[in-house]
Amino acid sequence: MFTGESMRSKEVQIGIRVHEGYRKAHLRGLIGTIKKRYGGERYVALEVRFGDGRLDLFWPYDLEEA
Repeated sequence: MFTGESMRSKEVQIGIRVHEGYRKAHLRGLIGTIKKRYGGERYVALEVRFGDGRLDLFWPYDLEEA
């Protein structure tokens, strides 16, 4: 599981994978890049860009390091 805690607002993490248990089956296992981090210390959402250009928001527990 990716915690998102170590990422600063200017940093980009490469090789983030959508967790296999994610509720949207068509996104499971896809690898993308974190582009933005939203929220504070208690609630964090991560914007992930995939290879096809699609963007989606995830909670940190929906992602894992690839």
